[in-house]
Amino acid sequence: MRNTLVVLLVAGAAGVASAQPSEALVLAPPAPPSTSGMWLDFGAGATRIDPGNGQTYRGEYVRFAPQVTLNRMFYLGAEIDIGSFDASLGPSNATAARGDTTGGTMPMGEKIDGELAAAKLVGGARLMAGAFSGGLELAAGVRYTTLTSEPGIASNSQGMGIVEARGRLDVWLTPHVTVGALAGSDIVRRDEATFALNFGFHFEPFDHTRY
Repeated sequence: MRNTLVVLLVAGAAGVASAQPSEALVLAPPAPPSTSGMWLDFGAGATRIDPGNGQTYRGEYVRFAPQVTLNRMFYLGAEIDIGSFDASLGPSNATAARGDTTGGTMPMGEKIDGELAAAKLVGGARLMAGAFSGGLELAAGVRYTTLTSEPGIASNSQGMGIVEARGRLDVWLTPHVTVGALAGSDIVRRDEATFALNFGFHFEPFDHTRY
């Protein structure tokens, strides 16, 4: 009987030692899920800017912004805006915009317009709640503007730094598609503001924020 038990123990130990690697892997804990993801924002917006001459202009722009998630909450990205702006100035404002204090006998109003282009780095944090995600973000970079006046001769080109604080709200239509809006203003020049509607395509389902 004792010899039989010894034989059984030896056989059991040999069986465990000869187990296939696939059997051992079944017992290993699962790898933690990935939290990284990438998405592309496409959009169009309206803005109010001061191109550097002390006047405020209404503008429109299109927006392209690739974004990368660092984890379930934080993300980084870049943004490119391209658009135009315009304003119809009265006689006194037109004179001030040109820097002309001499005036004339019959001052006329003036329509001034221009083009804008901006490149920014974006960092933000967001939270998910069902089909919605909301967040706060900071965008910093440089904006270039060119002012023109009738009959279309370039009068002023200027680049300046911008730092925008913004809030955004998105709705998940599918695990890969969102639509939403963002709004914000420049931290230094408080009279500047921006608002945009966005369409987002996400390469990973829900940016790996849901498992």
